[in-house]
Amino acid sequence: MIGIPDPWVLTAYLLVPAGALLCIGYGTMKWNQEGSVTEEEILEEKNWLKEEIEIDEELSGEEPQ
Repeated sequence: MIGIPDPWVLTAYLLVPAGALLCIGYGTMKWNQEGSVTEEEILEEKNWLKEEIEIDEELSGEEPQ
């Protein structure tokens, strides 16, 4: 058995490249696929960004714009 006496070790050696190939295949299939974004998600992101900027300005001691 290719010099590996334990079948579990051989299984691990075979599953690691198989898993890597599976991940590469999945990544290439899903490459550049865009999901749908709702208006609600866009507004939520904008509000979150606004809050984040305000918190950063507060912590840095700058006046809010």
